[in-house]
Amino acid sequence: MTSFKILFLLIAAFACENALAPCEKQPFTTYEWLGEMRDQLNDSGNQSSITQYLYKGECVYLVAACEDCADGMSTVYDTNGENICLFGGIAGFNSCPDFSEQATNAKVIFKKE
Repeated sequence: MTSFKILFLLIAAFACENALAPCEKQPFTTYEWLGEMRDQLNDSGNQSSITQYLYKGECVYLVAACEDCADGMSTVYDTNGENICLFGGIAGFNSCPDFSEQATNAKVIFKKE
């Protein structure tokens, strides 16, 4: 009975770990588009960042290209580099109103001050 409990706990722990961490450990190497975007942000004169999140069970990247701009836009991309959400701008655009509630595990992977 004890062996069964240990096996069950190990399986449960492994399943939870995978459920919480589907993001790549080296996203700039894995996703060429993301590495290119980081390089462009680094070359710009603006404060910028890239933050990795889990959103609806998928790994996504929020790119804030101009954090010091009053009307700057932030874009959320999926792992294929497809735009899935837009935030900000002069009109306060928000195409994913559930993002702040649904996005978890925030990890800043690039920051330019």
